[in-house]
Amino acid sequence: DIQNFKSIHHMHLQNIENALILVGQNNTGKTTVLDAVRAVGGDYRIGPEDFREDGAKIEIRVSLFFTKEDLQLLHRKGIVSQYRRWEAWLADFEKKLPSYQDGTLTFTMSANRSGRIRLKDGFLKHNPYIQEVFPKIYHVDTERRVEQLQQDLWLLQEDEILQRMRTQCCIFNQARTCTQCFNCIGLIEQKSPKELDVFETSKLLDYKLYQLNLDTFAKKVNKSFHRNGGREEIHYSMNRDVEKILQVTTEIWQPAQHQTCPISRMGKGMRSIYLFSLLEAYTEMEESLPSILMIEDPEIFLHPRLQKVSGKILYRLSQKNQVIFTTHSPNLLPNFKTQQIRQVVIKKDGSSGIREKTDISAILDDLGYTAGDLMNVNFVFIVEGKQDKFRLPILL
Repeated sequence: DIQNFKSIHHMHLQNIENALILVGQNNTGKTTVLDAVRAVGGDYRIGPEDFREDGAKIEIRVSLFFTKEDLQLLHRKGIVSQYRRWEAWLADFEKKLPSYQDGTLTFTMSANRSGRIRLKDGFLKHNPYIQEVFPKIYHVDTERRVEQLQQDLWLLQEDEILQRMRTQCCIFNQARTCTQCFNCIGLIEQKSPKELDVFETSKLLDYKLYQLNLDTFAKKVNKSFHRNGGREEIHYSMNRDVEKILQVTTEIWQPAQHQTCPISRMGKGMRSIYLFSLLEAYTEMEESLPSILMIEDPEIFLHPRLQKVSGKILYRLSQKNQVIFTTHSPNLLPNFKTQQIRQVVIKKDGSSGIREKTDISAILDDLGYTAGDLMNVNFVFIVEGKQDKFRLPILL
């Protein structure tokens, strides 16, 4: 339920399934719906230009449905609560998210012109735990920027471990900062290389580098420092840029030229297919949390045949995730049900709205297509059973 956001005065979207396809003419507000969802997830920053003329507060009411598998995955990842026992975790989850009832969490995101944003659940004026359970949003705009999405997906592979690496915390106690005592090395050395995670490997690297270089050097410096009247102990620590160490370079191999080139050199059409394939590969991972995948106009830069391929990819993505996309092409619609398609229109007051009932004929007309354009025929016969099918050529 979206109120007072950009061109939307009041829009209600209900019974949204695992896919939502927004169709309509240009400048009707399709992208605004995407931005509203992104604003709730923290992926879009609300600015003064997003408020309507009367300055009314922006409010977006959301209902999130969780399956038992979703909750079990949140439990295994320690999200909202750190309890390891399922019953204790669930009780703590329901305590921290009191608006969660019968599998559904309801809340309202509100924003005012002063920049204050709150996630209200009817019990607390702002509940920070809502942000923890809101699905990760992956947004693909019309520019098809590969780098940021790709980097987000790489970093998400071991997001919790990377976070610990960035904070330079102690391996035994995440609340403490690592002091380079290396008491953890004995535990790490008991594991085989295959068993080590990224965090443990980085600690082992720190130890080897420190032991080989800094340790000897530090002893010499302190000996000289104390001899010269110093009382304190000088400590050195390794300062590594985690992001750069784990940055992945993607290149295209061109067999005709026998050389590689940057992914940015790929044509925008195939770049779209690569982005969808990247998302599909990530979402097929067993322990990945369901996400919200947003794509603006998937059909742009694509040949009609590749548009149909994209439609199939988006359908497969929607089996495990919430897929939301805008489109002007009927080639992306055949894989989805009528209930998943919503037509965005301009209402009489000039604000954006949703047509109450989905009418495929009206949608095709709005997009400038006819049934003949889709099937490449002038008319259609509808027959029942094999007998009618065999008699039809005789009649013609």
